Amino acid sequence: MGPFRRIATVASAVAVLVCLLLPSRARAQWALGGTPLCTAPYNQDYPDIAPDGAGGAIVAWQDQRDSAATGFDIYAQRLTAAGVAAFHLLEELGVLVDVSHLSAAGTDHVLSLATRPVVASHSSAYAVRAHHRNLTDERLKGIAASGGVVGVNFYYGFIDPDSPSIGRLADHIEHVASVAGIDHVGLGPDFVKEVYEQLTPPAASVDFEGMSGTVTIPGLETPAGLPLVTEELLRRGWPEGDIRKVLGVNWLRVFRSDLGVSDPR
Repeated sequence: MGPFRRIATVASAVAVLVCLLLPSRARAQWALGGTPLCTAPYNQDYPDIAPDGAGGAIVAWQDQRDSAATGFDIYAQRLTAAGVAAFHLLEELGVLVDVSHLSAAGTDHVLSLATRPVVASHSSAYAVRAHHRNLTDERLKGIAASGGVVGVNFYYGFIDPDSPSIGRLADHIEHVASVAGIDHVGLGPDFVKEVYEQLTPPAASVDFEGMSGTVTIPGLETPAGLPLVTEELLRRGWPEGDIRKVLGVNWLRVFRSDLGVSDPR
């Protein structure tokens, strides 16, 4: 069974396990294609996870004030004892842990425990745009030290809410590359416009912390705009080999080493 097929088959099981990672008043999500499959507290009676199950798990802080699981944690809490045990089990099973929706303190705790690569599938640089969903330089270095990858998020509010542009996105990519290293930066577009357009209040808000969920960086409304990122990096004089790493080679390295994805070549 291929790794992405494996992700789909037991995603909900991993979601329940990962709920252990957070304090009792918080919850965790396993997101597959943007759909939360678990937003319930951990159930001790839930079946064990088979070693050939999911390929990755995203850990998200969520409390009663944060229904979107944005990672904002006013309590600044680390993992619980049960959460530490769950994290070690995820590593034992070969499951990549994704910290993009995890709180700052939780991310630091995960990085202190990690013996395998940790990833941030869709996070940008805090030094370029100070937002709690973005990663500080120390956390960028921590993910790089684990062997992981940071996928730079395209959401305009995390890039530059006042003047979002492909140039500003490239500023984030360059910063992550300069701090974490060229082998640890990738793309994590998080194209949420279509998702937000399908959400209607009061079931869900179309805004995210006061920022519109339907505003995009001009030209990057859909994956069709991805070549514009390549063009911007070329314009800045990036070597072709480094651009390829950003566009996917770095992610493929982690997938092959940690998820057993075969090299088609």
